[in-house]
Parts: sequence; C-alpha cells; structure tokens
Amino acid sequence: ESENGESVKRYLSQRKINEDIIKRFEIGYAPESSRSVKYLKAKGFNEQILFDTGLIRTHDLNTYAVFDHRLMIPIHDEHGNPVGFTARRLNEDKDIAKYINTSETKIYHKGNLIFNYHRAKEFAKKKRCILVEGAMDVIAFEKADIHESIACLGTACTKEQMTLLKRLNVPLVVCYDGDRAGKAATYKFGKLAVDYGLNFSIV
Repeated sequence: ESENGESVKRYLSQRKINEDIIKRFEIGYAPESSRSVKYLKAKGFNEQILFDTGLIRTHDLNTYAVFDHRLMIPIHDEHGNPVGFTARRLNEDKDIAKYINTSETKIYHKGNLIFNYHRAKEFAKKKRCILVEGAMDVIAFEKADIHESIACLGTACTKEQMTLLKRLNVPLVVCYDGDRAGKAATYKFGKLAVDYGLNFSIV
C-alpha cells in the first residue's frame, strides 16, 4: 500500500490479480534491499532472527535483504502457519532469477511443504486437487474461481510431499507446463504417484 508499492499494484493489475486474491494470498512487496533492512530493523526484529529466518544475509560485513524489489507470496505449512516466501522479480531482467524462495531454515524445509495446501484441502474434499508447478500457476486458477490447486514450487516431489498428497484422499489432476521440462517433471511425478498408489490424471 506504500508509494513504493505502486509498481507492484500495476504489475498485479496487468496480471488481472484482484484485491480479493491479493488479500487471500497475503501478497506483498519487498522494496530494494537497503529499504527492507531499514524497515525490518525499525520494527525491532533481532538481527539474528532475521538471519535465521532467511530474510537477511551478510557479505563483507554488509547486511543485505535476500528479497530485493520483488513480489512476495508467503508459503505456509500444512496447518496454515507462514514459514517462508516465494518471490518473483518485477522486471524481465534475464540476469536475475525469475523466482527465489526462502532458503532452508529451522522452520522452512522446502521438501516438506506444498504451496496452498492448507487452503486447497478444504476445497478438495469433494472432488479433486490440481497439481501445478508454481505459486503463480495456483493464482491463475484462483482467477478462474478454482480454489483446489497446489504446487510443489518447482521441485521434484519428495516422499514427504507425496505423503501430504496421499492424505488428501482425492484424485489429482496434474497440470504442469507443456514444455520439455514440464513433460519430464510430469513423467517423474507419474512414476512416483504409481508407487504411492495415487489416483491421478494428466492435462
């Protein structure tokens, strides 16, 4: 909502992501690094905690924010507790990673988490769950008023994630990208899903 956040509002508007989705997914903005560090310290957060949660790092005695001028989307555990972030760049600079996630911390273990799981499981009870590649894919389904999509955030599914998927006890619809990487990921998932006895189909 800040003046700095105007560029993010424009980006979200261009992507047709409305205020309801922004609030539901708690989408935010991390300004450039020095502003972020200043803000976090002004809020009274202990520097060690900021370091332990993967929000800041140090290099040559300089402290900098990990998330620098990025769209911020919180990642929650299966119970709905926020434990990390996935963050998208706001320009098309190919030298900068399109997405970065929180690095491994005491509370954030990527292989144990499925994005949107805590929300989607309530909608999935009756019929199905849709498995996609990333957070923005989940949000794309939300724009179409489809609420039961989830993502493993670009990783090949782990045993822990497969256990969470099995616990949903509904058929899975796999909607990975149609490019070579997406097809390879779909094939790997299919082999694993067969081993775990999951009921799934592929789009």
